[in-house]
Amino acid sequence: MKTMSKQTKLTSEKIMEKAKEYFVGRFGFRIVEETANCCVAFENNLGFVNVQVLNKGDCREITLTTREWEYQIGEFLGKLK
Repeated sequence: MKTMSKQTKLTSEKIMEKAKEYFVGRFGFRIVEETANCCVAFENNLGFVNVQVLNKGDCREITLTTREWEYQIGEFLGKLK
């Protein structure tokens, strides 16, 4: 299991939108749990990705935890500004 984090100026809503586009749209994950604009859990038959967004002043801190999708969470975080 691996966890990675990054701070961004994007809104929580935009982060969640991008996460869904990336993990559902690109890799076929299904959403198994979602809480407003702070948390979403994705699963497929190979593993999982959990996304958590916390407000940190004027930034948001996004934390991704995964099993089997380490490269992809790094790639996703790298695309966020």
